[in-house]
Amino acid sequence: MPYQNTTDMKTMLSFAILLFLMIPGYSQSENIKQSLKLIEDEWELDENNNLTYVRIIEDLGLNQDELYERALEYFTFTYVSGKSVIEIKDKENGKIIGKGYYSNVLPDIDVYHILQINVKDNRVRIVLTLTKYQYHNSYFGQSEERVISKEYPINKKGRNKTRLGEIFLQTHLHTIATLRKIEDGFINGNLSGVDDEW
Repeated sequence: MPYQNTTDMKTMLSFAILLFLMIPGYSQSENIKQSLKLIEDEWELDENNNLTYVRIIEDLGLNQDELYERALEYFTFTYVSGKSVIEIKDKENGKIIGKGYYSNVLPDIDVYHILQINVKDNRVRIVLTLTKYQYHNSYFGQSEERVISKEYPINKKGRNKTRLGEIFLQTHLHTIATLRKIEDGFINGNLSGVDDEW
């Protein structure tokens, strides 16, 4: 079956969620609960109870080596800070794993993730796992880290449901944008973001 870009619909849904948050007549916490319900099928918990997004792209018409080079291109141009690093490069098995982060998904909140790209002839699997939130208290100059899977909405008994729901929704939007960029890059052949026309 040829690849169909379902991320356009998911992106539209994500923007609709943000608009929904602004509808008067509902409390903010109720809007967040409804928005979280709309996206709950877009992620899953892996065997270690980590929040994970998985995308598979097929029928790309490229062999494993060509797809590996495209994946490496993405990591090389995207993972450029000290907080984002490539952990594993295994060309023979078609696997690259990196640790990265989203800076300031909301003011003073960073989100750490692990990105794994696996390639085979004609196929790519993208696995993005969200691992922890890092809260910065600029007034006291301190930071605190929390495991995402132990926080609301993954942990339904978690505290600060409205605030953590808002953080989760913003993190989700960052994650969907990352996945879309990678998917489009594999399909269009440019994962670096650099214009090849010169």
